[in-house]
Amino acid sequence: KEIYRKKFGEKSAPYGSVLDHYAAYLPHLGRSKEAILLLEQAEQILRSTVGIQSKDYLDVLRNLATCHERLGNTKESLAYYQKAIKLSEKNTGRENSFYAFLLHGAAGIEERRGKTRRAFGQYFAADTLYRNVTRRNFAVLSDAGREAFLADIHPQLDHWHSFAWRHAESFPEIPGLLFDDQLSEKGQLLHSARA
Repeated sequence: KEIYRKKFGEKSAPYGSVLDHYAAYLPHLGRSKEAILLLEQAEQILRSTVGIQSKDYLDVLRNLATCHERLGNTKESLAYYQKAIKLSEKNTGRENSFYAFLLHGAAGIEERRGKTRRAFGQYFAADTLYRNVTRRNFAVLSDAGREAFLADIHPQLDHWHSFAWRHAESFPEIPGLLFDDQLSEKGQLLHSARA
């Protein structure tokens, strides 16, 4: 990060992006508090340089949300997820996996806060988006692209399935939704086997 600071300056977009990427790895080392400080700095830099419509800015909001989530700061985490959801919808629309990832993150926070009805709606919306994006893009991906895509979304779907089974009594539509997911996954496997 120091190389970028020296080369581009402390208020530059490249430095803000490097801070975001660097800080995103710190929580994996148990350094979430340090990450938040760097992410807040990156957020200010990117807001003033590339603007709130950029993907880099949305990434830093997502990373702030996940860092606060790791620290148990659910109120702050949810606020960052909601801000990112609103901007993502405005900038790129709803039909993409990044938007689904944000919905999924917000759903996890709502579940922790005991708002299972709201969490269910967000998990279901994210699951629907993941299935739509998969259906639309899976056939045109290479084998490596398919594997990377599935590796990216499977943890998200696992959280949804875990929520669904834990709360199936409260939501009678859940078994049918999970069955739809299984059919969708089998269809993907069959389609990729033919490709």
